[in-house]
Amino acid sequence: MYDIYLSLKQAVESIFAYCPLKTLAASIIALVCQKHFALFFGFVALVVLDCFTRWLAISHKYLMEQEEFNPSLWQSFKALSRTRAAGKISSEVMRNQGLSKLLVYIICVTTAALSDKMLAAVNSQNWMVSLMVGYMIVTEALSVIENLSDAGVGNLANLVKKLKCKI
Repeated sequence: MYDIYLSLKQAVESIFAYCPLKTLAASIIALVCQKHFALFFGFVALVVLDCFTRWLAISHKYLMEQEEFNPSLWQSFKALSRTRAAGKISSEVMRNQGLSKLLVYIICVTTAALSDKMLAAVNSQNWMVSLMVGYMIVTEALSVIENLSDAGVGNLANLVKKLKCKI
């Protein structure tokens, strides 16, 4: 009987050993595995890509104005600091636009989720979230592709047309 007591005591002690660390790890895993978390960071990645490709397009335009040649994407990338020093790129403006865009996305998706809950309450089909998220993903991807086109990457016009037809 004493052996059972010792085994049980040891099991309880091992459960509570490093309890804060285990709780933190479990919370992070639960957070990362949630689809909403993944969706939010997917949108963050798209907004960052949109901002970065916009900078590349601005740098491309700046190089064309300054040096009168059609720079490659790599040359536009290498000239980002020079373009920023010339005052053509403002991190503050881009940061505000990016954060505003994320806030709008959060408000739109939350509104769609509430609408879907209301539709479910009256036994209607849920469709608002998938429509809203799909539209925002396509428009953000379209913006990245248009920015790349503005940055001198060729052969994207047909893709832009196809995406615009899907919207």
